[in-house]
Amino acid sequence: QVHRKVKKHTGLSPASYLLRFRIAKALNLLNSTNNTIHEIALQTGFKYQSTFTRAFSRVLKCPPLQVRLNQEDNVINWQKKVDF
Repeated sequence: QVHRKVKKHTGLSPASYLLRFRIAKALNLLNSTNNTIHEIALQTGFKYQSTFTRAFSRVLKCPPLQVRLNQEDNVINWQKKVDF
């Protein structure tokens, strides 16, 4: 029943919603801290950096390092991709 309520209100499954929430948090950390990608992965609930990078890339179509390197140009565009 929780699954149906989340899906109805967000248009996403609970797992997809949680993943987007974690990626949005990671995006914020990439743009506002000097933490390593590994540290950001851990801070957003990923046990392994490789899993984080794969999930991040799947959602944003771009790896976290590239987002960090191009952050001045793309902060608004990246944020639009994870908005709910």
